[in-house]
Amino acid sequence: MPDTFAFDMNEPWEENLQRLKNHLSEQDNECAEILFQSLDALLSDGTNARRDFNQHVLTALEALAKLEIQGAEA
Repeated sequence: MPDTFAFDMNEPWEENLQRLKNHLSEQDNECAEILFQSLDALLSDGTNARRDFNQHVLTALEALAKLEIQGAEA
């Protein structure tokens, strides 16, 4: 079972976020990069923030899958 992560209510948001990034990078670095590259879209105040975040993640995951498929075919 993978290590678990918990936010520490006594730490600032930025420290918790960095710990989360480190934790997720250890679990799956590529997916962690996708998440944190897309996070600004989610944290924006726009009414379409969730949609934009989801689209960023979907686009990145599709690109990653395409690279893996191409690598398997080579």
